[in-house]
Amino acid sequence: MLEGRIENLYIIGSTGAVSDDVAAEAAYWSQMKDVRIAGKDRYETNTAVNAMFNSERTKSLCVATGSDFPDALVGGVLAGRNYMPVVFVNGKAKNLKLSDTQKEFLFQRRSGKVYVLGGEGAVPSSHVDTILKEMNG
Repeated sequence: MLEGRIENLYIIGSTGAVSDDVAAEAAYWSQMKDVRIAGKDRYETNTAVNAMFNSERTKSLCVATGSDFPDALVGGVLAGRNYMPVVFVNGKAKNLKLSDTQKEFLFQRRSGKVYVLGGEGAVPSSHVDTILKEMNG
């Protein structure tokens, strides 16, 4: 049906976000095998997506809240034009807790710049400090 128009079909999120039925329907209509990229939560899924599409063109990254979308949506243009991943944080959490996978991803970006998308209420400076610490070892 859409042959030649779609190269890859990626399902972003676990079955709680995108059911297997929806993934199967998308695969049927695109006539492609789907690849699901997911983590235990939205932040781990974000890291998995960033790792899958990791660009070596830049070490820099953007940081946005994962609880609301406008900052990440608008900042996605900046990120895309500059081959930077957008890293989601839980801006509502008092302290930023990172998994080992997230820490490794950030460490791989050492020496890069960090662009914060949103104000202190969305991405607290303490979260940015934690990210910079992980990036710089």
